[in-house]
Amino acid sequence: MSHPEPPISVAVLYNYTENLVKGEAQDLIADQAVIACAHAVANALVEKGYRAVEVPFHADVESALAPYPPEEWVIFNLAEGIEARLFEASRIILAMEAMGYRFTGCGSMATINTTNKAWGRAMLSAAGVLVPPGRTFTTPAEVTPEATAGLPFPLIVKAVAEDASVGICSDAVVKDAAALMERVAFIKREYRQVALAEQFIQGREIAAAMWGDPVQVLPLTEQDFSAFKRPEEKLVSFASKWLPDSYECLNLPAICPAVVTPELYERIKETAIRTYHALKLDGYARVDMRISEQDVPYVIDVNSYPDLSDDAGFYRSAKAAGYDYATMVETILKAALGRSEPPVVIEAAEADGAEVLRIAAAVRVFTPTEIATVDELWQDYISKGEASPYRFLVCRKGGGTLGFACYGLRSLATGVYDLYWIAVPPEAQQLGAARALIQEVERQATAGGGRLLFVETSGSPEYLSARRFYDACGYQYEATVRDLYKVGDDLVVFVKRLK
Repeated sequence: MSHPEPPISVAVLYNYTENLVKGEAQDLIADQAVIACAHAVANALVEKGYRAVEVPFHADVESALAPYPPEEWVIFNLAEGIEARLFEASRIILAMEAMGYRFTGCGSMATINTTNKAWGRAMLSAAGVLVPPGRTFTTPAEVTPEATAGLPFPLIVKAVAEDASVGICSDAVVKDAAALMERVAFIKREYRQVALAEQFIQGREIAAAMWGDPVQVLPLTEQDFSAFKRPEEKLVSFASKWLPDSYECLNLPAICPAVVTPELYERIKETAIRTYHALKLDGYARVDMRISEQDVPYVIDVNSYPDLSDDAGFYRSAKAAGYDYATMVETILKAALGRSEPPVVIEAAEADGAEVLRIAAAVRVFTPTEIATVDELWQDYISKGEASPYRFLVCRKGGGTLGFACYGLRSLATGVYDLYWIAVPPEAQQLGAARALIQEVERQATAGGGRLLFVETSGSPEYLSARRFYDACGYQYEATVRDLYKVGDDLVVFVKRLK
């Protein structure tokens, strides 16, 4: 007789803060909002059949979690730290990692990267993601003509390590050096932090909520600033988020899905995914952008643990994608449960055809002719079965398809195979799919008596990462045929000797 498995046990961890060690008195409202969110998450988990308990803590997370051993409990992490202490949320995650817990949301390093806005900006710039021009100021005395020479006013001034729009109001937007000095002094006095000043991009503000493995961008949300006349009022302030009776909150509706052109949508989506990977985000996150008058997205904030309340932006996007609240919560939990699962490579089936073509297009380096060739080889593989000279593999994880590979035995040669295609879209390139695919191709080719596995790729700059990948996987550079594809686009040949 079979027995039903017991429900998964989930501890909903959150902080209960009564006092702040820094900041303005009203900031406590944002800290305490997590309590209602924790109640809603726990109720949603129970609704979905999980065993859920709420775990508030006032001091150290180690003692709070002691009754819930990591072998038996998964943590739904809503903890933001105690008393607004700097980097406390990251320390909590570090502790859970050290204690061996599975937990929802991002890891410690991602949270550190997003909490310290200066670090995050540097990492995004290095990854080619646009951020507004800016710099940090430790004291008002540093606001000199030389220091501000490259800064285009107006600027918005923020504490370097705060979130939830803490410290943000119209006064945070400054138009000259004197106002900048005053705001730096305010940040230093109230938050005891370095101030980050960056160009205030005057334009639309759009948020991209993201989740999944591979990551998916949910419907975009735009803030409707039409009720505000002055440019410096057109921002998401503390009042608009946390003071329900304020003019800002009552007059700043959100539009979801945001109305954008297909071209702008693709730019926003690409920026969000590149940000997600550059900062090592995981589970779920939100990327906030200002869109310039030229429709250029600039990343202004990244939240590695966005608010999951039923009236907050993340659920707004999930709801627009067709999720009810309980299903959203369960989806986030399932991502944590499946995080340790490695990608799996299997033989492609006929039902995979649409995903293969979608991935080929999503890679963005294949031409329409090349995508048509993928389809041609796929049709041969499906129609002829084992008689086809082409074999297709797909890589899966967590129910999603991460990529595909196509290879085959070369005619008129003994034991020689060609790797025709290996394709993994940007949102899945940090998940080990490409390496898993190429290793399975090598295994199958070896089992089929293969001696050599050839790869022919482009010598163009767009394929530099592909060439580095083959080199890292042990493939030897064999030859270059100049201008084969077109003038200036060489054929580069790699080969691996199979065991």
